[in-house]
Amino acid sequence: MKTEKTNKNIHAGHRQRVKLNVSKNGFSQLEDHRLLELILFYSIPQADTNELAHSLLERFGSLKNIFTASIDELTRVNGVGESTAIMLGAFGEAHKRIQRGEVDKRRAYKNHEDYCQLAVSYLAGESKESAVAFYFDASGRLKTVAELSSGDEVSVQIDVKTVVQNAVMCDAAGVVLAHNHPGRSNSPSLSDLDTTRAISVMLRRLGTKLYDHIILDGNDKPYSLFGEESIRGVFY
Repeated sequence: MKTEKTNKNIHAGHRQRVKLNVSKNGFSQLEDHRLLELILFYSIPQADTNELAHSLLERFGSLKNIFTASIDELTRVNGVGESTAIMLGAFGEAHKRIQRGEVDKRRAYKNHEDYCQLAVSYLAGESKESAVAFYFDASGRLKTVAELSSGDEVSVQIDVKTVVQNAVMCDAAGVVLAHNHPGRSNSPSLSDLDTTRAISVMLRRLGTKLYDHIILDGNDKPYSLFGEESIRGVFY
């Protein structure tokens, strides 16, 4: 009993020191495992969370992968219960919403750099392939964003008909497609090129232009298909 009580006191003292350090010096000076350890304080009130923080980082490789992992994947790690998994997932969702909240519908998106920036704000951190479409008015201002689909770690389907129907419904002058390749390069696959070509043709019949198709790699680095002059003409 005495040992158990002593261990609790040690943990309590350690937590207080960590919190005091953050109060004085901020969060940016914390290493990843220290930051994760601090976060885990709030779902695991008494146990030592340092070892669990290391286990999570070893299992998933990065904070990004931890916060975007599914509840089922997280609870497979010894020491992670449902409450902790939900909390970690909530951090990831909050981060995504903060990024998306920075999208300004009042500004005009005019070039491939703008479209890449927009794609990153919506897809960064996704652990599974996901696809979105951005619809613009004639001035380049964002009218609406449609989440097209969410696939698995290696593929996602973009439905041509859905993209075109959405463009008609919101009377869009232009469309930008975006999807990600988690764990892979941002080079377009043959399927990506075929889908892009089909959507471009369908939109052009309606008098709507496909401005770009952005692909993010596993590190959230964007690639613009239409930014490449060598292949741009294939889609116009």
